[in-house]
Amino acid sequence: MAVQDLPLPSSRIWIWIIGVTLLLTPGILQASMHEQLLMDARSMALGNAVTADPPGIMSMHYNPAGLSNMDKGFQVSNSFGVLSIQASSKFLYNPDYADFLPGEYKDPLANTEGDVTGLVIYVPGYGDSVTLPATVLLPTNAGISYRAPNSRWTFATGLYSPLIGGFAREGADNPFRYGTYDYYWQHMIFSPSVSFKATSSLSFGVSIGLGFSAMGIATDVRLPNSMVALTDILGEATKGLAIPPFTDLTLPPPWFGGGLHPYESPASMDIGGVDNFAPSFNLGVLWEPYEWFSLGLVYHSEIKQEITGKYKMSYSKNFQDMISWLGSSPFLQVVSAILDLPTTPVAAQTGTFTTEMIIPRTIQAGIKVKPFDFLSILMDINWAQWSVRTEDRIVFDQKIQALRVAKLMGYTYGDNNFVLRRDLEDTFNYSIGLEIFPTNRLALRLGYQKRFTSVPKKYIDTIWNFPDWNVYSAGAGIKLGSGMTVDISAAWVKSDTLKVGVNESNHLNNTSFTSPIYNPYAGLDYEQDYDIYLFGLTISMPLSVMSHMTGELIEKAEKIFSILKPF
Repeated sequence: MAVQDLPLPSSRIWIWIIGVTLLLTPGILQASMHEQLLMDARSMALGNAVTADPPGIMSMHYNPAGLSNMDKGFQVSNSFGVLSIQASSKFLYNPDYADFLPGEYKDPLANTEGDVTGLVIYVPGYGDSVTLPATVLLPTNAGISYRAPNSRWTFATGLYSPLIGGFAREGADNPFRYGTYDYYWQHMIFSPSVSFKATSSLSFGVSIGLGFSAMGIATDVRLPNSMVALTDILGEATKGLAIPPFTDLTLPPPWFGGGLHPYESPASMDIGGVDNFAPSFNLGVLWEPYEWFSLGLVYHSEIKQEITGKYKMSYSKNFQDMISWLGSSPFLQVVSAILDLPTTPVAAQTGTFTTEMIIPRTIQAGIKVKPFDFLSILMDINWAQWSVRTEDRIVFDQKIQALRVAKLMGYTYGDNNFVLRRDLEDTFNYSIGLEIFPTNRLALRLGYQKRFTSVPKKYIDTIWNFPDWNVYSAGAGIKLGSGMTVDISAAWVKSDTLKVGVNESNHLNNTSFTSPIYNPYAGLDYEQDYDIYLFGLTISMPLSVMSHMTGELIEKAEKIFSILKPF
């Protein structure tokens, strides 16, 4: 009796034990929302638990060894997705820190709410970002594969985005404008791929990522800091103080040019840049010894993005008055020279910047067990090396006046480097999918994925504010005639409520005067809830079928235009 003809063996029990162990082990570990879900409808429906049963042409991402299971000849695939974000964030009054600033200051953001007003993406070729509605339809991938009859080699290529994220939080009353009101970070890949079927059960695959990356941030700056408040108090107290020529030579009134209000914006920042070539690769192995069992393993390489672009730092009149005051007397000129403080005010500074963004390497392993002909159970675990991201550093091409002043409040990273500590943690995700086959032409799917956050609480801000996520998904696949398949899916991404109390984050609400960069919500408690709704559609077919359908559409369009031609 051949091994493949054995009845359901007891060895399946051990496979189940191994699979359940893989599923439960990462539950105590940390992971992150790093791989977007809209790349492929079947994968979304199964919670991305497809490493041991990769999805057609998009195997080039999920496990390139799976390309060996593509049908012969040319095959094509296109995917579309609908994304809808419903987010609510609260900035809450905390009576224990109501008076941490000197003087009579009441934070106007206390007990206000902010939300996402739209989605921001960068459009290559257009050369800029665009803001879309919070609910939007997007193309998510396109690909083509080829395998000659009786060949062990399969070739494929496609265009997709493994990471695309961006949001708009615009509006004069939206408290997020002091954190980040526009932000995007995305990576698009053109991916030549190949797989080789070494034996009847073992396949290997590799895909090369020719990547394009983009990143942008826009924010109004706010500094609710006791040192900033002190300049405002002294500026107000010395408005009428004039003892010529003593004050003219030393400290002309009002001090600090009138000072900076801690709850008003002294500056705004708008940056955007791209990396036109950020290469990567994926390596995959797929072992399918039985019809009822398979194992998959895929390695995604680290992607380093060297972003270069333009920036604009704009300054308020109050900030310009303070800079002018720093050079308004011989005494202040000497002090400013010693401390390397600016003395010539400008309305804005523009130039170029560079920054390095890293998408970490990942390893994903999966198992598929088919205990019955009508049921497949898939389980995956995913490890991502987020610990390589220790900081965000933006390097400007000149000394930035705001950073030069920040040195007086303990900022130590220099006057042309904007640095935020991250110290992200390595992460694990886990997922499970069920695929049910009522008929040979219909597949019903369910999925669940747990994604934990990689962001330490002390470094949470309005960009890196990922909570833990629960992803619930469902979908179906329908095989039509002539080799065409249509997959549909829906997913609900539900976040755990994120609560950050005062001083729990060094980048959000720390009240220490030695932490000026960056705590725009100092003294306020922060609460956040996110719900993301996703809908996916993937259409796959032989290229000949698509050509025939396209030809028929062109013929119909020509007939319509011929009828309308007299008009």
